[in-house]
Amino acid sequence: MKDFFSEESCTEQAVNHENFGLIDIQDSKMPSFSSAEEKYEWTAAVLNKKRRLIQYTGIDYNEYFKDLFKSDKKCDGMLYYKDEPHEAVIFVELKSGLNTTKWIYKAKQQLMSTVEKFKNCHDISVFERREAYAANSFDSCTATVRQNDIEDFFELGFDFYVKSEINM
Repeated sequence: MKDFFSEESCTEQAVNHENFGLIDIQDSKMPSFSSAEEKYEWTAAVLNKKRRLIQYTGIDYNEYFKDLFKSDKKCDGMLYYKDEPHEAVIFVELKSGLNTTKWIYKAKQQLMSTVEKFKNCHDISVFERREAYAANSFDSCTATVRQNDIEDFFELGFDFYVKSEINM
């Protein structure tokens, strides 16, 4: 079993910025990453008003998770509080593209696959907050979440959101 919180899985240093973005460079074969710099186009924004130490770990293209997922779908990354990892675990799928066909459906499939793998490795009952976000930098204002999408994640023990702003 893989430890999603191991130092070996981390693709970057934890940060305590008040605001930072999540970036996935399309067609790059590198894990998504976070940045407080606005030189990158943020697909999702993380709001950290209490300036807690937050770890973002890229999951897609992360060598640590390669054997766990093999050819299975996986989301782009995961957020958690570095000093209190059981307080919150948040999975994120980052999409970009105006009118991309069925982007929410595709994001949902990637998130659900990752959550199922996570549940095989960790007891989710110890996490106070469990969430999954589908974010699209171009289509964030037109997205509508269907009730069955919410229920699918509820059955997995997670809340599901389609938006590009994550409050930590």
